[in-house]
Amino acid sequence: MCLRIAASFRTPEVKKEHTEENDESTYLCHSSGGYPEPVVYWLINNSQEPPNGSVRTQAEALPDSHLYNITSQLTVNIPKDATVSCTIKNPSMNETLTSKYEASPNPVEWQASHGMWIFSTVLCVVVAIMVIAGVFYQIHLDSINKRRKKEYEEPQRGRRYQWKQAAEAMMLEQVETDV
Repeated sequence: MCLRIAASFRTPEVKKEHTEENDESTYLCHSSGGYPEPVVYWLINNSQEPPNGSVRTQAEALPDSHLYNITSQLTVNIPKDATVSCTIKNPSMNETLTSKYEASPNPVEWQASHGMWIFSTVLCVVVAIMVIAGVFYQIHLDSINKRRKKEYEEPQRGRRYQWKQAAEAMMLEQVETDV
């Protein structure tokens, strides 16, 4: 009978450090809480192993436990759009955890989305201007219609008034002629 003690590591996190010296890129891979000390592998573009001497790995035992934090650093000269993956293998747990670092969207995609944002904003402004112009034009048409209606009704009121006066005059004339 054999007793093995082991604990799972957390999924590793891969980050790129910004370096301004040379054309080299530095990537960090970190995981914690596992036992025993794992093996760390790096791959570039899912197939290429990094050159010798480009990886430094450090395992630290956590205080008051036998669990490990593992940090691995890869420093290489690779294209900016390369994919870098870090694999932590814990043979005692038969566990393999992998994380990737992929370059952010390229500038052409960003410019396209930025252009769409500008287009959308301009389109909204144009539509708003057209709506405002349409409202003012409708108000103008309503005032013209009101004025025309008023002009149409006033002469009729005048004719009614003239007809009423004529009718009264005719009645008065008849009354005068009868007497």
